[in-house]
Amino acid sequence: MKRISGLWVIIGGMLLLNGCALFSSSSRVGNAHIISGRDDSVRLEKRATYQQAWLITYKVIYSMGLIRLQEDKAGRLEALIKDSDVVVTLSQLKSRRIRIDIKASKNQLPEPALARKIAQRIKEQW
Repeated sequence: MKRISGLWVIIGGMLLLNGCALFSSSSRVGNAHIISGRDDSVRLEKRATYQQAWLITYKVIYSMGLIRLQEDKAGRLEALIKDSDVVVTLSQLKSRRIRIDIKASKNQLPEPALARKIAQRIKEQW
């Protein structure tokens, strides 16, 4: 019991001193890896070709909402999903390693649950 309360004191102290703390979580399923570190974004890394990642990401975003901007060469999708602005950016890290950054916000406020939901749907397609 003392260990748990000591942990809460440390976390509370970090929040008081810094105003906020950066919490990072990660989950791994198969060879896809989700890394979440900011309030409104999720990062997904996957072993795949750029074209595979683009097609899967496009299909998921298209099925969930309205695509406003599509730049496949630049690796950028902008969409409106559930009244939230979503920006998805694809980056090629290596020849068969792709990073997908998903950012969601509503009225300029972060929507982390929506970003995680989109990332989960993309992972399910692989």
